[in-house]
Amino acid sequence: MIGNVSTIRTAASVALAARLELGEPVVAERYLNPIEHGFGMVSNLSLYVRLIVDVLLTVGETAMAERAARLAYGRAGGRLREMFARQALGDALSAL
Repeated sequence: MIGNVSTIRTAASVALAARLELGEPVVAERYLNPIEHGFGMVSNLSLYVRLIVDVLLTVGETAMAERAARLAYGRAGGRLREMFARQALGDALSAL
């Protein structure tokens, strides 16, 4: 796992998605915990929220996906980030 705390959400999401795509055994908690802990950081969540939400929905974590999208939407600064967050929130709510 990458040790840079500002990118932990995205790194854990990419690692989880890669293992799933490759058909490798996955202990989801190993990746879900850093993703969830990363929600507390105010950084670039709204830029990468679509990826994070997509991975969370893939592993069946719809409530966590909705939480990520809502946090990203609340923190979005600018139209591009707001659009990414709205799209992710729509995906999460559709899955619910």
